[in-house]
Amino acid sequence: DDDDEEEEEEEDDDEKEDDEEEAKLDMAQSLVLPLRDLVDIMNDPVRLRQDNKAKARLLRKLADESNRKTDVIGRLVRENERLRAKCKDADDKDDIIERLCDHCGELEAELDTLSSKLARAEKAAARA
Repeated sequence: DDDDEEEEEEEDDDEKEDDEEEAKLDMAQSLVLPLRDLVDIMNDPVRLRQDNKAKARLLRKLADESNRKTDVIGRLVRENERLRAKCKDADDKDDIIERLCDHCGELEAELDTLSSKLARAEKAAARA
C-alpha cells in the first residue's frame, strides 16, 4: 500500500511539473508572437509608414472634432451670456414696472383725495 501511495504521489508531482512546464511554454509563446509582430512592423517600413499615416489621419479627425466641440462650447457660452443679459434687462424692466404701478397707486389715492375735496367744495358752494 505504501508503495502504491508513493507511486501516486510521484505521478501527481510529475503531472504538476508537466502542467507548470506547459503553462510556462504557453506564456512564452504568447509573448513571442507580439514581439514577432513588432519586429515585422519595424522591418517593414511601408507598413510602418501606413500605420503612421493612419494614426496621423486619426489625430487630424480627433483635432477637427475637438475644434468643432470647442466652437459649439464657445457659441453656447455666448448664448448663455446673451440670455443672462436679457434676464437682467427683464429684471430691470420688472423693477421699473413695479415702481410705475406703485406710483400709479399713489396717484389714484391722491386722485381719490382730490375728488373727495372737490365733492365737498361743490356741496359747500351749492349751500352758499
